[in-house]
Amino acid sequence: MSSWKEILFTKLEEKKVLFDAYKIKAGSTFDMGELYESMHRWFLQKGYEWKETRYKHVDNPNGSVTTEMAWECSKPLDDYVTFVVEMGAQIILSEVEVNLPNNAKKKINKGSIEMKFSSYLKKNVKVWEGKSMGGFLGLVYEKILIRKRLEEYEKASLGEITTFFDEIRLYLGIR
Repeated sequence: MSSWKEILFTKLEEKKVLFDAYKIKAGSTFDMGELYESMHRWFLQKGYEWKETRYKHVDNPNGSVTTEMAWECSKPLDDYVTFVVEMGAQIILSEVEVNLPNNAKKKINKGSIEMKFSSYLKKNVKVWEGKSMGGFLGLVYEKILIRKRLEEYEKASLGEITTFFDEIRLYLGIR
């Protein structure tokens, strides 16, 4: 349990960063459309609000395509805490044709992908603003009353997003 001195001299923070700039990087052959759809579907199925905040597509002179995109995915855990995942990606691809086992051919992508993820717990500290001793009450609430719940949210959120990373790495053939 936190001491009173710790509570009195701690500033109430809006974000608890879980990780910053986690990177997945690969050069391989894969179906970018399928990867995009499966990542999007994963977030929606897990209850996240998904928003694409940036999308830029450039055709390169050598025939490849460079795509840059950014996502922000948020999932309310309760009225006070929301889990947020931000992703930025740069993808450089060209189209190749592969032979399937049934002698059919399929066009897929070959190239490189680099994704960077950041994650944090966002707390609704605004509920304490404008109240007499609001900052102090917020610290008591976080450090004493819901401390264990915040720790559980942190652990569960890290576990969930780690599973997501494992699935991406598996799809891209990264060990």
